[in-house]
Amino acid sequence: MGSDSNTMFVWLLYLATSCSFYSIFWIVTASVSGKFWIYLLRAFLAAIIFTPWFVNTQEGTLAPALMVMALDMITIGVSATPRAGVPLVLCIIVAEFMSIGFYFYKKNKKSK
Repeated sequence: MGSDSNTMFVWLLYLATSCSFYSIFWIVTASVSGKFWIYLLRAFLAAIIFTPWFVNTQEGTLAPALMVMALDMITIGVSATPRAGVPLVLCIIVAEFMSIGFYFYKKNKKSK
């Protein structure tokens, strides 16, 4: 039970700090509204920060995919990075497509 509460505490701490960082990033980039690359950058950062993946194949414990990928590369080797890297890349691709759609939706809404 202690391990579960520690994991929950670490996740809450991670989510609080990452939401704070992402909010600050959003405020800083808000002054450059309407730029296509801002939407892409925001989606990329959100995907990098908030994509979880399994720590190992035997457990159901999740951690940020970027951290899992980095730790797999350090401890196991470069051959283990696709385990968390593939879902991370797929999440980035989906986030980018969503941001492109949102950009053009907003652009068309403003022109009407």
